[in-house]
Amino acid sequence: EDAARHLDHADRLVAGDDEAHRLIDGLRVDALRGAGRVDDALAVLDRRLRAEPDEGEALTLRLRRVQLLNDQYRAGEGLDDLAVLEAAAEAGDDPELLVEVLLAKGRAHYILSLDEPDHAHASRDAYEAAHRAAAAAGDQRGMALALLPTTWFVDYWADYADTADANVDEALALAEAVGDEDL
Repeated sequence: EDAARHLDHADRLVAGDDEAHRLIDGLRVDALRGAGRVDDALAVLDRRLRAEPDEGEALTLRLRRVQLLNDQYRAGEGLDDLAVLEAAAEAGDDPELLVEVLLAKGRAHYILSLDEPDHAHASRDAYEAAHRAAAAAGDQRGMALALLPTTWFVDYWADYADTADANVDEALALAEAVGDEDL
């Protein structure tokens, strides 16, 4: 709460500086999320999107919105953004964005599968596509991030256990190779 209040004061100090306002809004989203004020954080993202930002910023805002909605188990609300993001990532030459979008898509469909099990297929497909995209880009961290959630699929397909075990082994090897203890 205090951080959001300080950002409100900072916002007034940079009147007319659009770049500073963008940075402050990004920090505001983080502060509001941290304070549990998710709907307020989403409102900031929506306001930034309505301001018709350039394409790169719009994609960043949409991805943040999807990730925030996923964190709140409101994945269905982000499906339209995911469609826009995936189309833009595939049309552009941004392998990093493509991996991030496919990871978010995999998570969104997994969350939806908790109530509608048919979404598990779309989740698995998205994680497999994220792994392929990360491998093509030489992104070992992205590959590991795409492999780790596949352990969830044993809840849907009992015969998936061997695949999940192999994926965890590969993810561990990738995490060690990149030296990322967070993985």
